[in-house]
Amino acid sequence: MNRSRIATLWLVGFGAVLSLFVWQVGTIRRLRAENSRTRELQVMLQAAAEAPSHLSANQMEAEERERLALEHTELLRLRAEVARLRAQLAANMAARTASSSRSDPISEPERSAEPVQTFVANADATLAAGQALVFGGWATPPGKHTLVLVQPSILELTAAGRIGSVLLEGKFVEVPDDVVTDLGMEKLKAGGRATSVQSLIGPEEMKTLLKILEETPGVDLLSAPRIQTGDGIQARLSVTEQKTIAGQEHVLGPSLDVEPRIAADGSSVILTVSARLKKATTPP
Repeated sequence: MNRSRIATLWLVGFGAVLSLFVWQVGTIRRLRAENSRTRELQVMLQAAAEAPSHLSANQMEAEERERLALEHTELLRLRAEVARLRAQLAANMAARTASSSRSDPISEPERSAEPVQTFVANADATLAAGQALVFGGWATPPGKHTLVLVQPSILELTAAGRIGSVLLEGKFVEVPDDVVTDLGMEKLKAGGRATSVQSLIGPEEMKTLLKILEETPGVDLLSAPRIQTGDGIQARLSVTEQKTIAGQEHVLGPSLDVEPRIAADGSSVILTVSARLKKATTPP
């Protein structure tokens, strides 16, 4: 009887210990699971906290790039507008001077007495790759007209953080009247000192024109300036000299103000051009 009671008590005690052990194991597993979920939650919270900062930095950088691009575009537009207005003002002033000289009978003796004559020509055109712009056409020496040729070449396209570059080659050429007519450029013969008549010629026509001008007697190349400038940046091409005439210092020779803008197609160039030629008046 005593042995049976002892065995019963032993089984009850063993069952209690086993239950306690099972409860402890379950508790430990729950604690581990809760710790694991807590760590995952902390990682998620930290990632969520860092993500907006990273997104904000990227967004700010994108907005800054967009702002700089808009400012650059607006700057190019304003430069082009200033160049156009400057050229228009010069043309209007020269046109008024020429008109006054023709209408006022006293102006002719004054014009002939001018120590220096200034000729002005303006042009605005879009040139495809290889094309050249021809304008000017002033009647400078008797029997000749001075033509201005400008040919742009794109050296580098504009890209993010980099302004493209354009090579500009110019020529001022005195051509006999009959040669101008033979070349089919009769419309370029200017009647006064200011003109805005222009013509575009293709690459092959340009080669032929230059060959004819080089081989034709009586054609004089006044200057052939060339310069490299940036997309939308105005440049001046000039070959001038300073001389004393009637006791005063004068800067004589041709000059060319050009602002090239690379078109959206990446191959054409938009030119805004103002050409000037200052010559000493031929003595009677």
